[in-house]
Formats: sequence, C-alpha cells, structure tokens
Amino acid sequence: MKRGYFKFIKMIEILNKETTGTIDLQLDEVKSWLRVDSTADDVLITSLISSAYNMVEEYTGSTITEATYTIRFSTISTEVVLPYQPIVSIVNVKDSEGTSLDYTFDGINIVTLEVMPTGSIDIEYDAGNDIDYKNGLKLVLLNTIALLYENRGDKGVNISAVPYIEKYKRILWL
Repeated sequence: MKRGYFKFIKMIEILNKETTGTIDLQLDEVKSWLRVDSTADDVLITSLISSAYNMVEEYTGSTITEATYTIRFSTISTEVVLPYQPIVSIVNVKDSEGTSLDYTFDGINIVTLEVMPTGSIDIEYDAGNDIDYKNGLKLVLLNTIALLYENRGDKGVNISAVPYIEKYKRILWL
C-alpha cells in the first residue's frame, strides 16, 4: 500500500451503472466458437454473452463496454481510487448532502478531494475502453461464455479458471 489511502475506505457501493456502449460479440460469432449449429439455444447463448461481460468486468475491474458509473464512498480519506477503468472523465463529485466538491483527477484512477468531507461522497464518472484492450479481451469473453455454456446449471462456476483472464485483472480498490 504505497499511498495508504486504502485503509480509510470502508465501503464502496455501486449506486448506478448505465451502459452507453455496445457489446461487440455477436450471436453467430459466439455460436461458431461454441460449435453450435442449431437455433435451439440462441436465447440462452444471448443471455450468456451479457452475463460473461458482467462477470469479466467485475472480476477484472475493467470496463469493457462504455458506461457511466455512480459510486458511493463511505468513510474516506481525501484520495479515492475509482474502480472500473479506464476512466474517461469525471462527471461530478458530491457529498452526502448533494453539494459539489472541489477535486483534482490524476487522469488514471485517483480523485483527490480539496477538503475532507464529513460523510460519504458520490462520484459519477464515464469509463470506456480502447479497441486494443477490447480485442485482447475477446478471447477471454469467448472462453467465459464457453465455460458458462458447458457448465450451465452448475453452481459456483469459477471464472478465475478462464484462460488469460488474470492478464486483464486491474482491481486496485478491493
């Protein structure tokens, strides 16, 4: 813990996630990867595509599709590390009473507040991804969908077993 700010963050709550981008994997492409020829599982596979995106984003701490997040930080220091990177822009920073707070942003993932707030703060920001990163994650997503498809109905599917997923893990805030 280089900076020491992790010890001050007691709770991080995702208040809202609004996906503004699109999912790049198409049903036909995924069916080809899974070697499925019939249309019998189309609805299932479509839902697995969405589930895989959410699972990979949560596990890696990365944003695959562009999204706007609102995150609440309780019991904080003047520095907070934002989850779900890369961060495109900060929309607003407000205290628990809805008052806008002055801050600086390091351009990567750290917001530094000018004054220590007395309660929780809500930070709304846009996160997105570059095309090279998305292309690299495509294999991880396809393998995650295959794992979910092959183990449908099983409890406790372990996403950490997906090949190459650790390479994309960015979680710095847990």
